[in-house]
Amino acid sequence: MLDNKHLQMRAGKGGNGAISFLHEPYKPRGGPDGGDGGTGGTIYLVPRKGVSTLGHLHRTFNVYADDGKGGGGRDKTGKKGKDTTIEVPMGTVVWRENEEGEREQLVDLVVANKKVAIARGGAPGRGNHRFVTSTNQEPLLAEGGEYGEELLVFLEVKVLGDVALVGSPNAGKSTLLSIISRARPKIADYPFTTIEPVLGMVYRHGHELVFVDVPGLIEGASEGKGLGLEFLRHTERVRVLVHLVDGSVENVGEEYLRVAKELEAYPGGLDDKPIVAVLNKVDLPEVREHLAEKLAELEEASGQVPSVLSGATMEGLDELLDRVLPLIPILDEDDDVEEPEAEETVKVVVPRRPRIRIERDEEVFVVSCEPLERFVPMVRFNDWRARMQFHAEMERFGVISALEKAGVVEGDTVRIANRELVWD
Repeated sequence: MLDNKHLQMRAGKGGNGAISFLHEPYKPRGGPDGGDGGTGGTIYLVPRKGVSTLGHLHRTFNVYADDGKGGGGRDKTGKKGKDTTIEVPMGTVVWRENEEGEREQLVDLVVANKKVAIARGGAPGRGNHRFVTSTNQEPLLAEGGEYGEELLVFLEVKVLGDVALVGSPNAGKSTLLSIISRARPKIADYPFTTIEPVLGMVYRHGHELVFVDVPGLIEGASEGKGLGLEFLRHTERVRVLVHLVDGSVENVGEEYLRVAKELEAYPGGLDDKPIVAVLNKVDLPEVREHLAEKLAELEEASGQVPSVLSGATMEGLDELLDRVLPLIPILDEDDDVEEPEAEETVKVVVPRRPRIRIERDEEVFVVSCEPLERFVPMVRFNDWRARMQFHAEMERFGVISALEKAGVVEGDTVRIANRELVWD
């Protein structure tokens, strides 16, 4: 089961604004008509009930959305970049991971079909028709599109269910799930048959319950032994734990306590959930012969009167389900309304540069001013009028005064974005 995955995401860049002037017969000076660019594509995640693992992303490492298209003349707006949507299992937790490996939770995807934007596309650049003023009727500037959000995410699937079947390997969990649901887990008479969580739907008295068959827990599971941590975290979201004990083992009380110790040691608060102790395989002659003794041992270890069960003959099955059902809060239909394709925006905290920053790189003054930098790719520096308008924008953003405070003098080189200018 692929239940965690790193993905490098990069949303689409916004399209560049256009520099254009209307040229029609009898309108030699028709004015600026450069259109805006298109918004960059966004990357979405959508939890689906029909998706159980991240296996379809096994060979995916980088996820991109399309860039927006550039604007055109006659105020034509560029086409929006195509979005990218990835389906994931319900219960997927999305983390943002930095270069040091530290993680910050972005969103917990628990509502089916709810579309969540993880990486937003860049804003479009404005065309030159946006920069007309009373003093500048012929703007020669347009904005380049903003870059989309880029981040490394870690997807972690935590199975959503109502009841988790826990116990030692070969306790009979898979057999129980197969007879009460439509799930068909692998079943055999040896430990570790189940190597990944299996979900099954159980219908009881008009209610639909999700049972999760958790791979067998061994001593040290809470510390990661035998992939224990991978298995235990799939029980974090369930409402009830059904703890099956193999009745054929020599001491059922010790068997129960071994698994209970791992549940208690796991930091997910599993021991705070309702637990139903079950003595399984009571159809076996050696268990039936000492049934009263084994039930007493299990009652002493668990602190409750255990249920009895036979997965082979289905003895005690109805009684077990009737015991579990009242422990699960049942939502009214009005409380369980899903919002298909509802978009939600995840606020991705992208580190922002200061509005203006001046640094020295040897003999070069390096200017960091994000809104100003968006003009640079669009400026025709061989046109003195465009240079003058760009200079006016530098003054408007406060870059001129910042450079003067930093000690710039005539003849110095100033770098803005990827462009170097000689200060005069």
